[in-house]
Amino acid sequence: MHGMESDRELLARYATNGGDAPFRALMDRYSGLVFHTALRSLRDPSLAQDVSQRVFVSLAKKADRVVRSEAPLPSWLHHATLLEAKAMLRSESRHVRKKEALMNAPADPPDFGNSAWQNALPHLDAAIDSLPESDRHVLLLHFVNELTFSEIAKQVGRSAAAVQKQSRRALEKLQQVLGRKGIALTIGTLTAGLTAEMSKASPVLLAPALGTSIGTTTSGLFAVKKTTIAAVSATVLLCGLPLAYQQTRIQKLEARIADNTPLAELRPRSRSADSRRPSHVSLLQRLARDLKSQETDVPRYVNAIDHVESLSNEELIALAVEAAASSMPLEDQDRIIAQIFQPLGKRNQELALDVLLEQIPRPYHAKSHNLQDLIKGVLLGYSETNPQAALAWFEKNLDAIRSLPEPEGSHGAWRETELRHSLSYGFILTDPKQAIAILRPVPSGSLNLFFNQFVNTREPSLRKGGGGYIEVVRALLPEKEVGNALGHLIQVHWVDWERSAPFAPT
Repeated sequence: MHGMESDRELLARYATNGGDAPFRALMDRYSGLVFHTALRSLRDPSLAQDVSQRVFVSLAKKADRVVRSEAPLPSWLHHATLLEAKAMLRSESRHVRKKEALMNAPADPPDFGNSAWQNALPHLDAAIDSLPESDRHVLLLHFVNELTFSEIAKQVGRSAAAVQKQSRRALEKLQQVLGRKGIALTIGTLTAGLTAEMSKASPVLLAPALGTSIGTTTSGLFAVKKTTIAAVSATVLLCGLPLAYQQTRIQKLEARIADNTPLAELRPRSRSADSRRPSHVSLLQRLARDLKSQETDVPRYVNAIDHVESLSNEELIALAVEAAASSMPLEDQDRIIAQIFQPLGKRNQELALDVLLEQIPRPYHAKSHNLQDLIKGVLLGYSETNPQAALAWFEKNLDAIRSLPEPEGSHGAWRETELRHSLSYGFILTDPKQAIAILRPVPSGSLNLFFNQFVNTREPSLRKGGGGYIEVVRALLPEKEVGNALGHLIQVHWVDWERSAPFAPT
């Protein structure tokens, strides 16, 4: 746990040597879990505090037995809290106190804008307790201890991908258990609720109260001075939590929610007020992480690609524009936008080109070399499938192409040159005269490299006949360079020398 002693190490040290330090560390770590589990069952803060005291007293008495059982401590505490809460509810006097507390000061569950979640709260802990222990352990480590899947994997001796899958399956089981009680929750709502509910800390004065109770039971381990309690209370009331900590906490919770929420539930919205909601930003962040997981988590990577391909053209365009305008690192922007334009370019090449040219913000054009490669690739595919339409688009938008800012390190009319190369692919073998007209403005220095690339990538077509290629080469290259371009063609035996000889230079 980030360099801290593990639960088992702390509990074993307490069971062996006594002392308040290891047990207090465990209380600091899990008092929130115990108190709020009890509160959800009892709906009375005073009763929840009583149950919390009993649970930690029980842990102190049974520390040695819990260590030997090798039971995960979060699971043990959660189960023990439910048992204590049920025992308290069976007591007639406790029922009376519960009714009085509810009449005077009801403890309302948190409002996530979802009445189903509020209905789920009284049943949540019983549902968690019904899961297999391994599933319960993974969920509690993730939502209570706030461990990542990689950190959990180290503890349980499995891969991060396997832990992630188990967490997902555990959430689905929990969803099904609640569903059988008539409570329908999406995985996203369930994840958001668990993140907020399980990460709650215990009340400020609960830990000293617990310490006093346990100290009485175990020979005064946790005697707490009244001045200390007063100082803690005053500090919290006057200062509150540091703003930086709050912001870090919020970001961490949002990242965890986004990581567990299915991508389909984070699909992009229209560019209305809704598009400014955090879930839309989280989709970009989630996609960036998932698309980078190709080497470490193949199912996550494949799922991200499948999700992008499932989006409509309008959703793809909105997501691309948002990604290009975001403050994400350039590498993440490039990765997301490249993935978006794969399905969009296949469905409608002209639409994809229009979006790249007109809707992607100019500042992104000025910094992204990958964006220029993307435009070039889409235009090349368009020229091969519908060359005349591609030529018409290019001529119509040539002024706009020339007005785009060049990425840093580019030289002059680099973009126009590259796009003319791409456009000519659809004409060199079928309409060499049009190809010559397209390539005529291109500097001769870049043509040699382009012709070599064309030969290397068009072997099957050139085997059927290279007459169009030879005509274009002879029309555009100086006489002394034609031999090199044709020599490369003949060297790899794609064109029979005797048939090509009439076109070759002397």
